[in-house]
Amino acid sequence: MAAVSEYADLEKKHGLEDVMPVDQYRHKAHLMEGAFHQLVEHRRQVQGRDLAPHYDAIRFWPVVVGAYSLLEQCIKLLVGIRTTGYLDDGGGAKTAKGDGHNLAKVFSRLSELDRGLLEECYAEYASFIQFPPEFQKLEQYLQGVSKKGGQIAWRYFLLEKSPKNMKELPGPLSPDMFLEITRSATDILMAKAWTDHGMHGVHRRLQHQLCAALSQPLPQEGVSIEDLNAWVQRGGGLINAFSRHIRARALDGECGDALAKWLDEAVEQLRQSAEERYDVDTLRFLHMASRCCMTTDGKRFEFRNHRPEPLSKSLRPPRGGWSTSWRTKESSWSGPIDDPPSQRLDDWGLPLRTGQAFKASWRRTENAPAMQELVPGTEGELKVLRHGQVLANMWARVSSSGPQGRFIGPDEPLESTDRGEKLGHATFRRTGDCRAADGAGSEPERHYPALVEGYACPECAGTGFCRNCLGEAANADDCHACADALGLCPACRGHGQDGHYAILAATDA
Repeated sequence: MAAVSEYADLEKKHGLEDVMPVDQYRHKAHLMEGAFHQLVEHRRQVQGRDLAPHYDAIRFWPVVVGAYSLLEQCIKLLVGIRTTGYLDDGGGAKTAKGDGHNLAKVFSRLSELDRGLLEECYAEYASFIQFPPEFQKLEQYLQGVSKKGGQIAWRYFLLEKSPKNMKELPGPLSPDMFLEITRSATDILMAKAWTDHGMHGVHRRLQHQLCAALSQPLPQEGVSIEDLNAWVQRGGGLINAFSRHIRARALDGECGDALAKWLDEAVEQLRQSAEERYDVDTLRFLHMASRCCMTTDGKRFEFRNHRPEPLSKSLRPPRGGWSTSWRTKESSWSGPIDDPPSQRLDDWGLPLRTGQAFKASWRRTENAPAMQELVPGTEGELKVLRHGQVLANMWARVSSSGPQGRFIGPDEPLESTDRGEKLGHATFRRTGDCRAADGAGSEPERHYPALVEGYACPECAGTGFCRNCLGEAANADDCHACADALGLCPACRGHGQDGHYAILAATDA
């Protein structure tokens, strides 16, 4: 990237005062920088995304229209200080008024140096947000947003366009990309007007936030500046080191416990600060670093080995098809059960290990078992099925059950209840493996360990990434442990929770 310092004294061949007084230029640049910061504040008020694209367009409308207009004025000022007569009030073909709101046309009038700086900042941010590949260059994107009416289409679409037909609007809709280009343009404007502070691209901004997170006091024992510097160097720079820690902290044996704990606190502090300010770029970094192998060479970001979507998203739609089968020496019962609550799916799984629990409910099903069919304290064979496919088969003990709104534990005598009453819920605790056809398995254990770590996959400590390569494998030959699930944990296939992969495999009936 060309250095902004090349703008020192503006230009020897063409001075700023040939176009306008320096004070007048500085006033304009200062107004544009102030307007940019106001747009950023407005952007922070629009949190999350909506499922309906047309409603998102309405939510972001003030930011998009404002950013489009500000970007237009910024680059017209950059053209104007190099082109005598461009900012004149006349409407000639080669004036600002003559170019109208066509960003692509104004961009083409910039100097090669200005275009190069803006293109480089655009490419940096496009790699970070994984912008559509058909817009690899800023010039292509500006051509796209200048079509179909450009700024005028966005300004009046609430009145003149069908909000449900987003194809009628110039796009793609990306308020953050608009703001990023505008940020770069104001950086150039301010460098010409005052001291050159360089370009504030996304790498530089993330570096600043990460350094701030590390500014918390070091513990008195266990962590030193030398440890911290070695961690950064081993990780390939500050951004890459943080990304690796967020992705595979529980798997990284090279990071000592004291340093790991201190870094956890730094990441949490970073997250809280980003949420309070709704810093979309820092929040995106934290999210992506936990979902894939995110690396950077200082100019471009690369994302690979993405974890699958959380079960709460993957099962919607479709859901349904859950059932259980329970068999003891005296009785048996089988039938459908309610879907697991969607708000629990991300920290819930199948009981694949001794001590884990499975909670079934029949509040939305007609064929519920009677009280005497699932008596607390009894042991038997439990099967958990989805769409008729057995997901888990185990020895289990009924640890609790009861009709809707009531709880009956193993110490409460069944005679104190209505034996014919239908159950509303029951909890099973896995006590061992059932014998397969070949005789493999184990007898029920009299004493089973308490469930401590929930359903997090022990192979990857719930991270979802390969323990051997820490999720960094770039091709199948890089890591023998995850050759079939590149970079992801072979046991849970990247879900990080016991049984989620099997549940998704049985999605279709």
